[in-house]
Amino acid sequence: MLYIAADTITPRLTYTLDWIFREQLGMDYTCLPSDKTDGLSGKALLNYSSRQMPGAVNIRPQGILYQSDTREQPVTYHRWKHTAVIFYNQPGAPIPFDLFGAVFFMLSRYEEYLSGARDKHGRYPASRSVATAYSFLKEPVADLWVWHLGRLLQKQFGLEPRERQFTFLPTFDIDTAYNYLDKPLWKHMLGGIRDIAKGKVGQAVLRYKVCRGRAEDPYDNFRWMEDIHHQYGFKPTYFWLLSDRRSSFDTNNDPDSERMQHLLQRYRDTVAYGIHPSYDSHRDPGVLRQEIQLLEQYAAPVAKSRQHYIRFTLPDTYRTLIAQGITEDYSMGYADSNGFRAGTSNPFPWFDLRDNKRTDLLVYPFVFMEATSIFYEKQSPDRAFEELERLYWAIRKTNSLMITVFHNYTLGTAGEYKGWRQHYLRLLDLATGNFAPKPIL
Repeated sequence: MLYIAADTITPRLTYTLDWIFREQLGMDYTCLPSDKTDGLSGKALLNYSSRQMPGAVNIRPQGILYQSDTREQPVTYHRWKHTAVIFYNQPGAPIPFDLFGAVFFMLSRYEEYLSGARDKHGRYPASRSVATAYSFLKEPVADLWVWHLGRLLQKQFGLEPRERQFTFLPTFDIDTAYNYLDKPLWKHMLGGIRDIAKGKVGQAVLRYKVCRGRAEDPYDNFRWMEDIHHQYGFKPTYFWLLSDRRSSFDTNNDPDSERMQHLLQRYRDTVAYGIHPSYDSHRDPGVLRQEIQLLEQYAAPVAKSRQHYIRFTLPDTYRTLIAQGITEDYSMGYADSNGFRAGTSNPFPWFDLRDNKRTDLLVYPFVFMEATSIFYEKQSPDRAFEELERLYWAIRKTNSLMITVFHNYTLGTAGEYKGWRQHYLRLLDLATGNFAPKPIL
């Protein structure tokens, strides 16, 4: 048993300790006031208070966990055990920073409540984050802090951290199931004229062949996706965009069409389903409810969600999801840069800073989205895979969960996405250990 002494036991502290010790390290603990530690001599004691305790592991509080409001925090950066740390406040100590406060700062997305910075889609940009400012967006810092803490407790008190196994979860956003199929004749006519006007005669010919059943739709690779994941032993999750109000942002096929209904029916037993709320659905809970109900015809109840365009604001979007019965969100990542938005690749319960309480919504961070590499970072498939491989090895240091985001169209036969299918297969090889091993911490 680990005993933790604290100046004050608050909702923020309890939330953070539960995630670190019970959910990550697999250790039980008891938290007690720092003036009630008599009789703990010789026990495993972690001191999280303003005074030093001989024989204990001492972590000095920065203050964020003893507050109940949201205010500017003095983020003091340093390096510790080859890892970036914030709230550095105890030079020379075995743990020279407020590890608990730093974990809470990252998981709660504290900085996003304070900054008004937003891009054209209303999203908090990676470029304004503390992680980018101090160049640790590509490091799973919270996971590394917890890993090192577990080893310190093992060395000092003989406490055994839980053995972890690396896990890979492939996920897909189905924004547009078909590029040519399942669209009205007038769209094909306009599209064909546009293709020819731009000199894309081959594309116009392909459009014609697909519509006449003489060629496969370049986005329709669902059977290949099913076969390849079965071969590698993975069960992916598909997030379906089912808007009935098509726009330049919501380009999905008609969810009421016979072809789409057949597609949704076809894979519901071999793939996990989640909702991909339409671009403006966060402004209208009724629209979100309608989209969820449509998906529930094929997979009920709908518990998983990932925001279209990774478009969310805290706390509003998560509160809306909770009100609609969503229990798992997969939006925690940046659209404009791959990496660790919350400093972890492991799931964590969302803490509502405005209400200052833990919720039942479980957040599953993703670390890589191919659309980010293509449209924001302007990377070739080769360069993108190099980054993906680095993120993989960063996660393997702590044997954590790795979630990636791909789209069906990038793994199809469309010429502009040539090379992505090959690299996706390399990712599956990597995730199953078929690459040459590299050293872990």
